[in-house]
Amino acid sequence: MLSQRLAINSIFLLILISFKGLCDDLYKKPANIILSYIPHPQVQAYVDLITSVYEEDLGIKVTLHSTPAHRGLIMLNSGVTDADVIRIGTNAATFKNLVVVEPQLEIGELLLVCRLDVTCSLDVLADSSNVVMSNIGNEMMLSDLNIKAKVLLNENIDTVLEFMHKRQIVYGIYASTKDIRQSVQEHFNAIKLKDVGLNHVIHKKHLALLPELTASIEKRLKDL
Repeated sequence: MLSQRLAINSIFLLILISFKGLCDDLYKKPANIILSYIPHPQVQAYVDLITSVYEEDLGIKVTLHSTPAHRGLIMLNSGVTDADVIRIGTNAATFKNLVVVEPQLEIGELLLVCRLDVTCSLDVLADSSNVVMSNIGNEMMLSDLNIKAKVLLNENIDTVLEFMHKRQIVYGIYASTKDIRQSVQEHFNAIKLKDVGLNHVIHKKHLALLPELTASIEKRLKDL
């Protein structure tokens, strides 16, 4: 009886080992991937960084694809693209098929940007008569502010300041960093609404790449 149990256990163990080996073999590092990014004045440095991570460190050729903000996450979640250069990590984590890669690439800021001829404060967002240009990702991050102003959605982030320069809008919410905030404040009033962590994001089908990605990004961030 005992010998039968040992035999069954041995067979079961062999099955598990074989299954694990099969699972390990199922993922093959791709020769190339589609890497999306949001057009933004600051994005090129991160495009270069992440492209180097894949092509020089992981040996994977990159095809770059520019996408509007929210659509890019939808495309990545659907598997149309393979990874996105840089995103607000907590927003990306709400999509079931996305994996947020650590470490953070940057600490970003969400700014309320106002024309110079108007007052710029949180009262702007509390006034239902105001119209503020923003995007879905910003709204997700700022839900705790209980915004009552009318939000004009624009997923082409790089055009928000263009609309303001043309005086087509009075208020906008703009994703930036401390360095860019200083240049924005040369032309507009701007106040920081919230700090946000910015990370590289991949589709979960490439989860096996996570250790290599983390190690490569950590090293390259130290060398910047």
